[in-house]
Amino acid sequence: MPKQRKKTDRPKKSSINPLSAITENTKLAEILEYPLVEDVLRKYDFPCLSCPMAKFEIDTLTLGQVSGAYGLDLENMIRELNSALKVYTKKES
Repeated sequence: MPKQRKKTDRPKKSSINPLSAITENTKLAEILEYPLVEDVLRKYDFPCLSCPMAKFEIDTLTLGQVSGAYGLDLENMIRELNSALKVYTKKES
């Protein structure tokens, strides 16, 4: 039986560089590699998480593009996303 991943485990994809910070220019594909960070997006009713078409654009869309299109509170969202991201970056220290 394969080992089950915890929400705080680092992403295993070698093609994804570990994020040190999330900005408005961070691609959604990079953000969604971190389950706890994804939970913050859910809190803000981030539309791409439930959109079936998002899978076709997720590698090119940025947090800022989607937030601007849907009028989301980008400043507070980025602050909370980076707080959640710290759970992952502390493991490397």
